[in-house]
Amino acid sequence: MGSSGGHRALKWWFLLQELSDVGGKQLARSSSVTPVHCNLRELRDRIGSVTNTQKVTEAMKLVAAAKVRRAQEAVVNARPFSETLVEVLYSINEQLQTEDVDVPLTNVRPDKKVALVVTGDRGYVVVSTIKSSRKLSREFNNRKL
Repeated sequence: MGSSGGHRALKWWFLLQELSDVGGKQLARSSSVTPVHCNLRELRDRIGSVTNTQKVTEAMKLVAAAKVRRAQEAVVNARPFSETLVEVLYSINEQLQTEDVDVPLTNVRPDKKVALVVTGDRGYVVVSTIKSSRKLSREFNNRKL
């Protein structure tokens, strides 16, 4: 190989050192660094693969951030509706209690345990929704609440 092979290996070593310093952040290195022996094509392919993976990861982060932002806006936009709904229900309850109407929902009963199940309606969540609904149904049937 001669001196040009040693010079080429040293050049690749410096290139790998520069690549390990991504975005100004030094990547963690183990105490026993093993030298990488590969040709130019393999190194270029690997660099391209890592670059593409970084681009995909960044795009996924942007999509996730947009979804979170959209969900937060939906919660904020639904707040007036929920406040109005609570007011309407309280006013109906007050009117029913002042009148002599026998409505079972307005009768005062001893406290019981209540279960609130919140589920999703998209994607793989449907399976967990069905499972949690079945489990809750079994619990209610066993306890006879």
